[in-house]
Amino acid sequence: MVNAPTESDARYYQLTCQHTTWMGDARTWPSSARSAGGWTVSSQPRVPSIIVIQPGYQGCGATGHVAVVERINGDGSVYTSNWNYEFNGEGGLYTTSYGNFNTGNGVSFIWH
Repeated sequence: MVNAPTESDARYYQLTCQHTTWMGDARTWPSSARSAGGWTVSSQPRVPSIIVIQPGYQGCGATGHVAVVERINGDGSVYTSNWNYEFNGEGGLYTTSYGNFNTGNGVSFIWH
């Protein structure tokens, strides 16, 4: 099964020519990025970056969620490309969806 972390890495690579050197549950991505070296983990969004949403925040399940930040909206939220994630009835399993997430608690951003 292709999962959101794999597809997020692929999309981030399309935009930056940088692959992540880790996989695993989204909730572990910030610590993995810090351990890998050369990656920034921040509470501030950037385009492009990988957004990590921790479990229990903004409707994310037990493993969290990763997606790619495509733009920062005027209100500070971020517009993202997602894999295996449903927004307002669109997207879901094995499809790409697009939608907004808020910044704040339980959210971090990773970039190289």
